[in-house]
Amino acid sequence: MLTSSAKNKKGAWKWKVGKWKSKTQPAYPNGDDYRIRLSSLDDSVSDESDADFAIGSPVSVEVIGPATVSSGATAQYQCLARFDFGDDQDVTSSAKWKVLRPKGSKKVAKMGKKSTAGLITVKPDVPAVQNCTVTASFGGYTGGLPVVITP
Repeated sequence: MLTSSAKNKKGAWKWKVGKWKSKTQPAYPNGDDYRIRLSSLDDSVSDESDADFAIGSPVSVEVIGPATVSSGATAQYQCLARFDFGDDQDVTSSAKWKVLRPKGSKKVAKMGKKSTAGLITVKPDVPAVQNCTVTASFGGYTGGLPVVITP
């Protein structure tokens, strides 16, 4: 089922495809020939979007960004989602971000949330080189990038 959610802005709505319960076929097969059609309950008024859009499912994610970040610095990372149909998409702001560090090591960096999604901030007093992994999760998939934090 294609349903609208909360009003996005005046005159616009966010739409999403609901979850299909059948085990035999999807309600909306992946493809790029979808349009939004709206009509009144009595079908006296209707309209259709001018542009087609695609529906696809994520199959993997990739984290892109610098491999080294210095003490006291920030760096921006990007999460790119690959879909089984359609183009890759930048899902940086929708991904869940983490900095994984070796067991027993001190926390020297943190990832931003919401408006600063994908932004790593390193503490100013990192005493030694630390290897960590920046991860992003989206659509049931997690990607990681090894990162070296330097003093």
